[in-house]
Amino acid sequence: MGKARRSRSLTLDAARLRTFERDAPAALARRTPAFFAEQYWAVAELLLVAGVSLWGLFVLGWSPVVMLVYLLAGIWLGTFVDALKLWLIPQAVRRETAAFNRDRMVWVVVDALMHERDEISDNHAAGYRPRLSLGIDILFGGFATLMILAPLVEARVDIVAELLADRTMLNSLAFTLALQFAGGVWIIASHRIGPERDAPTRIGLGARGLGLFLLMFLFVIVGPGPDVAWRFLLPANLALIALAGLSAFGVVLMHRETIWLRGHLRARSAAPVRP
Repeated sequence: MGKARRSRSLTLDAARLRTFERDAPAALARRTPAFFAEQYWAVAELLLVAGVSLWGLFVLGWSPVVMLVYLLAGIWLGTFVDALKLWLIPQAVRRETAAFNRDRMVWVVVDALMHERDEISDNHAAGYRPRLSLGIDILFGGFATLMILAPLVEARVDIVAELLADRTMLNSLAFTLALQFAGGVWIIASHRIGPERDAPTRIGLGARGLGLFLLMFLFVIVGPGPDVAWRFLLPANLALIALAGLSAFGVVLMHRETIWLRGHLRARSAAPVRP
């Protein structure tokens, strides 16, 4: 067996700084309002799924089984929308993937310069591959979903009957899922026919499958039961809210580094040219 690859520190030498200065303007240009809107929408999706689930469980008294299905449906709907992006706007995805892999170096250097470090990690060297990440979502996420639903099937829980037992609940959950789907469709449409067709598009493939895999371990630990709402759904949804908080903080950091790079490039262009 080969040894696992370890992160190495790379010195910010003159060659890397020249590459940074060359690629920085393009990386900054891709930080458009549409880019940040997609980042915030991803945060909103997490809060929407977790918030509705918790509200339904502990305020409206909705079925824990239905809330579990809703949680899984919300996660898989995000994967489905990203898969639609691969199919309907492949050029935008390829362009974004290439730009993302190239821009990672720029933002790693920005972080180092902001904190006055003369070294960077080489973790940015591993490029993102959306189709492989979709495979991870399907493989790991599919296995985890089957493991989570298997105890309910073995217990002969009638999930359809649970869904149809309360039409208000069903309509509310369908509306929130439709809203989540509509947001993804709007992003796809804006790239196909709208003014933002050349803007960056966010792809979150890979993370959801691994997230479901982690949720599967939580479900196996607590097991199904009459208090499943407290023992599984509560920590699972709180974890989604925590993830949304971390993601929002990440967007704030993106704003900070974007402002820094804009100032850096402005100062560079204003500097007198040496004879």
